[in-house]
Amino acid sequence: MIASKKVLAALAVGAAATMFWASPASAQSLGGHVPGRANADSSWTWQHSSIRGISIGVDDLLCDTEGAYAYLRIYQPFTDAGYVDKARVNDNCGGGPTYKRGLNFDGDSYISGVRLVVCVDSTGTDTCDRDNFVRNPIAQ
Repeated sequence: MIASKKVLAALAVGAAATMFWASPASAQSLGGHVPGRANADSSWTWQHSSIRGISIGVDDLLCDTEGAYAYLRIYQPFTDAGYVDKARVNDNCGGGPTYKRGLNFDGDSYISGVRLVVCVDSTGTDTCDRDNFVRNPIAQ
């Protein structure tokens, strides 16, 4: 009887670990802007230590020489400086957003969350706006 309780307890722990590591993916999207200068949007699918199918779009609203770009700032517990390739617009002004699609990020540990950052490539320091921090629902 005691042995069967230990087996059942071990199976329960194993099942809980499997549920944690084999969590289903969860979709997310964000939008941001530098007021009057640029708009950006992004969507992706969360996984525990990676983000898949990232799409980042940016729209330059001013049509001047200062192009717009956007990227995802990815936060991990020990290395919070990760980011995904920038979507950049320098010559598509007035033509709607330009997208980079099919991007992926593989972390070395779980991803705690992200921010969408949209910037205007100014002379000197770029003008940027960061969207709210969004927690990874799978890593909680």
